[in-house]
Amino acid sequence: MSLRPSLPAAAPNHGVPGLVRVGENLQRGLPAVAICTLALAAGLALAGLFPDQALAWTAEHGPVETVTVIAYALTCGIALLAWPRVGAVAALVALLALLMALREVDAHAAFTRFGIFSSRLYFRPDVPLAEKLGAAGVVLGLGFLLVAAIRSAWPRLVAQGGRVGISLGALFLFAILLKQMDALPRQLMALGAPLSPEALALSKAVEETGEAFLPVLLLLALRQAARRAG
Repeated sequence: MSLRPSLPAAAPNHGVPGLVRVGENLQRGLPAVAICTLALAAGLALAGLFPDQALAWTAEHGPVETVTVIAYALTCGIALLAWPRVGAVAALVALLALLMALREVDAHAAFTRFGIFSSRLYFRPDVPLAEKLGAAGVVLGLGFLLVAAIRSAWPRLVAQGGRVGISLGALFLFAILLKQMDALPRQLMALGAPLSPEALALSKAVEETGEAFLPVLLLLALRQAARRAG
């Protein structure tokens, strides 16, 4: 008989697998995080290196926005060319690039009194009923196309550890952040605390430059899906 004291069995560590999964997801998201970080750094550099020109370059329909629209068009074309080989993800990327390009050129408000996604269009009594119905039809049609594209692409979005889905999720979150940054000067103005010219130039530089990198995130997702297809 052994006289050595027996040690209690170690309790199973149920937290380690969870930590491993979190680490794996973070690793899969590194390319998207790197692109977002580069976008923010480029915006800061633009405002820091060219403080006098930054506000003009990042104005509506200015040079940076024009580059963004061109990048969306190229992304849409590349995705359509890749559609036969990559499949549903390519169709989703092409649709997202098209919708985001149309949003960038303000097409959502080009034919109606207010933007088709604005509640004012549907609830103000001075907007004609035909205009409301037409806008609602467009929104419903776009929503149907987007849902159908996501459903078709879903198996690829979650395959290969979900890399494609993570990249598109990062695109969605980064776009929300940039949208809020775009609204911030107006919100502060309404509160009686307008941004200084320097802060406004910095805000616009980061927002517009960040938007120019959104097509890069789309291309990243397309590339990841293409590698899976190959």
